[in-house]
Amino acid sequence: MVSSFADETSSPTLLLRGEGIFKTGFIMSLFRFLKYPTLWIIRLYQQTLSPDHGWFKFRHPRGYCRYYPSCSEYAYQVIKKRGIIVGIPKAIWRVLKCNPWNDGGVDLP
Repeated sequence: MVSSFADETSSPTLLLRGEGIFKTGFIMSLFRFLKYPTLWIIRLYQQTLSPDHGWFKFRHPRGYCRYYPSCSEYAYQVIKKRGIIVGIPKAIWRVLKCNPWNDGGVDLP
C-alpha cells in the first residue's frame, strides 16, 4: 500500500503522540523563551516601582511586605526555578494571599 505525505502528516494519532507540527519540544522551548523576558520585567519592577526594592524603599525602612521573601522576589524565584507554567499561577496565588487578614511569614518557593 502506497501512502502519500499528506496522509502521514494529517493523521490524528501522529498529532496526539506529539509528532506533528506542534511537538512538545517546540512548545517547551517557547515557554523557556518567554521565561527570561518575564524575569526581566519582574527585575525592572523591583528596581523601579516596588516599595521594598525600588525608588520608594526609603519610605519603608523595615520593609513593606508581610512575607519573606517579598511577593516580587517570590515570583522571580519560582519562575526561575519551576518555569513559567507553574511559576505564574503560584506568583498570582501569593499576591492574592497578601491581604490584611493574613499574618504573613516565611513562604519559600
